[in-house]
Amino acid sequence: MIDPDAPDPHKPVYAQFLHWLTVNIPGTKISEGKDLMEYMHPSPPSYSDAHRYIFLIYHQPSYIFSPSYMDGKRRSKFNMTHMVSELELDGPEAGNFFYTRSS
Repeated sequence: MIDPDAPDPHKPVYAQFLHWLTVNIPGTKISEGKDLMEYMHPSPPSYSDAHRYIFLIYHQPSYIFSPSYMDGKRRSKFNMTHMVSELELDGPEAGNFFYTRSS
């Protein structure tokens, strides 16, 4: 799950902000996948307009070991396009998104 609007949709200097990354999901058994980045709930700043939160599902042709760029647990300025290319993923096969703002 990524936030392309961090910290503000008008100035997304931390985009793409990574909220969740799971790999090696066997079939439809999501809970059996390996989290490379644990889930972090949406939390747009109070001064910001609504943020988009995007889920993308890719076909994974082979088992993925923790990529070196995940070692530092970097969430801000995550490059989804780079990851897809480096891991040779196919797709996206599916996706969804929602908007939310600070409560």
